[in-house]
Amino acid sequence: MRTTLKKLQSGLFILSILFLFASCSKDKSTDTSGVNTLTATIKYGGQTITFNGNGDSSVVTYGTIRSMGQTYFSMIGNERNSQKQILFMMSPFSGKAGNYDLSVGITDDSLAMGVIYMKGENNGTEKDAFGTYLETNNGDVIRGSGFLHITSLANNRIEGTFEMILHNYDENSGVSEEMTVSEGRISLPAIKADID
Repeated sequence: MRTTLKKLQSGLFILSILFLFASCSKDKSTDTSGVNTLTATIKYGGQTITFNGNGDSSVVTYGTIRSMGQTYFSMIGNERNSQKQILFMMSPFSGKAGNYDLSVGITDDSLAMGVIYMKGENNGTEKDAFGTYLETNNGDVIRGSGFLHITSLANNRIEGTFEMILHNYDENSGVSEEMTVSEGRISLPAIKADID
C-alpha cells in the first residue's frame, strides 16, 4: 500500500503542476470569480516572513483518481516575486468544507501533509523543504502539526484558513529546524478534476 500512496503522492504533484501551467496560461480577463488570496505569517530562523501568494499562479485541484479509487486534494501556492511555495496534499478527501489534519503523513490508507519550500534559503539543499511530516533516510519520522480549515468549497472556489508547525532535516548533520506558519488565509479558484 505504501507504494500505491507514493505513486498517488507523485501523481498529485504532477497533476498540480499541469494545472498550474494551465492556470498560468488562461485569459485572466475572464476570471471574475473573486479576489485570489494566499497569505500567511512564517517564523523561521529568528525571522518573521509574510508570505503573499500570487493567486493567479496558485492552483487548487480535487476530485477522484478513478483507476486507484482514491479521492484527493492538492494545492500549490506560489509567492509573488520569489520562489517560495506552500503545498498541501491529502487523500482521501471528502470534497466538503471541514477541518483537515495535515500531520497524518503517509499511512497504509491515507496521505495528508503540508510543505513549504523556501528555495535558496539553504543553498538549494533538502533543508529548503519544510514538512508537517518527514521520513529520514534511516526511517525515522519527524512529525509537526497542521490544520487546513476549509470554510467553503463551492462555485469553483475554496475559502479557508490554515496553520502549521513544520520541520526540515539535513541528512548530513542530522539537524532538524522548526518553522511555524500562522494566520494562513486561502481564497482561490478550485478545479474539480476527476481523472482516470
